[in-house]
Amino acid sequence: DRFGLKANDGILAQEKHREIYDELLNGSKFDVKKIPGGATQNALRVAQWYLRERHATTIVGCVGDDKVGQDMRELLDREGCRTELMVAEGANTGTCAVLVSAGANRSMVTRRDAANLYKHSHLISDKVWSIVQESSFFLRLEFHVELFM
Repeated sequence: DRFGLKANDGILAQEKHREIYDELLNGSKFDVKKIPGGATQNALRVAQWYLRERHATTIVGCVGDDKVGQDMRELLDREGCRTELMVAEGANTGTCAVLVSAGANRSMVTRRDAANLYKHSHLISDKVWSIVQESSFFLRLEFHVELFM
């Protein structure tokens, strides 16, 4: 395998893995599905589906000013989730390529990219903080806590 991936494994992408995303996002011969995902977004989407009230859930985070970030916002909006996402100029949106091979083995290759650029100032902005104050439940992703320390 040209990328050195193992079956049923998950890794943080290195520079040598960037080509995977280019191939998948730009005219791939594979059946590529774009799905908002990761532990936090999956939990948010399930909660939104269960509550069945548009904008009952809100995701706060950071995306790049790229097509992937735009697609993510549109997909989440279509599912009824409110997005209050900081946009990092010139950055790529974090993505996870899930590659499924024969025998239903999968390899996940994650790029955090813009997610690593999230700023505390966005969280405490008037608009976002008012949403926090009005909320009943919170789910936070741990690596953001690392960014603020």
